[in-house]
Amino acid sequence: MNRVVRSTRAPIAELSRLIVWGTDEKVTQEVAGTPATPAYVLSATDTVSCADIGTIPVYWEAGYQDPWRAFEAEFVAHVAGDAKIGYIRFGLGTGGEDFPVDGFDQGTCNQAWVAKGLTADRWLSWSLSQIEYEASLHSDHPLNIGTNSFPGDKNLPDQVAAEAAKYGIGIGMEGMTATQIDLATTHPDRCYADWCTTFPAWLGRVPIEVQPYSPTAPDGSGPTGALPPLLSYVIAKTRTQVVELYAQEWLVADDPTRTGYAGYHDARTSALKKAASEIGGARGD
Repeated sequence: MNRVVRSTRAPIAELSRLIVWGTDEKVTQEVAGTPATPAYVLSATDTVSCADIGTIPVYWEAGYQDPWRAFEAEFVAHVAGDAKIGYIRFGLGTGGEDFPVDGFDQGTCNQAWVAKGLTADRWLSWSLSQIEYEASLHSDHPLNIGTNSFPGDKNLPDQVAAEAAKYGIGIGMEGMTATQIDLATTHPDRCYADWCTTFPAWLGRVPIEVQPYSPTAPDGSGPTGALPPLLSYVIAKTRTQVVELYAQEWLVADDPTRTGYAGYHDARTSALKKAASEIGGARGD
């Protein structure tokens, strides 16, 4: 589970943020073989199955849309007034993000989705209507959405971000890596979900959130890289106000039994403390 460094509304290092999934991202995330999407929902709507991804409902059909929205309404009502919650991020698609599922644009999986009517226009329409619905719930906790790229429509994440901002809903990108940081300098037109454009456009108007693609590696290896330079960049350069981090980041910093603690404890602890001290409610510049 990720942990929040801070939010624009108030310091929430000790508050929970809730990411609410309507579907799994892959079979390995099921609990004892049970998908996140209830069986009664899957039986009431068309579905798509792709390799190790499992069974995913066709989001825009009433058999999924109606119970998902009813659940969202009940969820918002259930947590109303809970001061321990910093914000809520509902998934527009799989997991807590805004795309159908991993691999939806590839091979036979893409063919299956297209056969069910998936197009960029269809996905944009679903995403915008979902944001409008979430806004209508008048949550007393801030809401947030995660933007994603959509093959065939480079402008889709910008339109989704603009719709969220219209209602004061925060926007985020859940795949920050060392490569994304390089792209911001060398090829900003290739930034995932066009975050190099959307973040500056809405900074200071709605909360901007970043999540690393995966837990960082103390030695800087792997797809995401090391934590200290990543935190330094997103705070100093993107002016991000909310950072969602995996629990592993604190384990390397605080758990002497954790692999990497001895060599990286000091740097990791320093980076986390510095991040917590530099971002928060007062800053929107």
